[in-house]
Amino acid sequence: MKDRGMLGGLHPFLKLLFLVLVMLASTMVVFILGILAAIPFFGSDIIHGFGTDQADINLLRYVQILSHLGLFVGASLVFAYFVGSDPLRYFQGKQWPAGHTLLVSAFIMLAAVPLVYYLSHVNQSLSLPESLKSIEDWMRQTEDAAEDMTKLLLEVNTLRGLMFNVFMIAIIPAVGEEFIFRGALQRIFH
Repeated sequence: MKDRGMLGGLHPFLKLLFLVLVMLASTMVVFILGILAAIPFFGSDIIHGFGTDQADINLLRYVQILSHLGLFVGASLVFAYFVGSDPLRYFQGKQWPAGHTLLVSAFIMLAAVPLVYYLSHVNQSLSLPESLKSIEDWMRQTEDAAEDMTKLLLEVNTLRGLMFNVFMIAIIPAVGEEFIFRGALQRIFH
């Protein structure tokens, strides 16, 4: 299918550059508008850093959703509008993948689990030379802080909280990343 939008005839490198610019602009616009919309709910002091109380955790969840909406979903839809004439048709969202494609995808995901586990083990057992001890300490502190924040984000006690986490962690990123990677980048590289 040919790209028929305003910028559909651009060289693939220029399309890639345009996509990157749209991703940056979309992220900033969605983030700024989202923060302005959040002020009535979280107060005017929302850019003070994240703590461990429930209000800060909720704000962090909100920011996570904003970042995915801006970086992936919004950017891909704007890109598809300018490059293709119909965003849904551009992403070929009107057809389901074939059954064998789904089976192969599931097999690849399952086969990748041991590799992911191995790479995680390598990451955790990383040991740098003594001359780089300060960098290693910084990396471990950053990793520990990220792990603590992830635990705070994922810790829920209700079905509603679980459903929100599934929406935040699985649905929005999955759809948005598919739009960007399979819908836009793959087509550019093709």
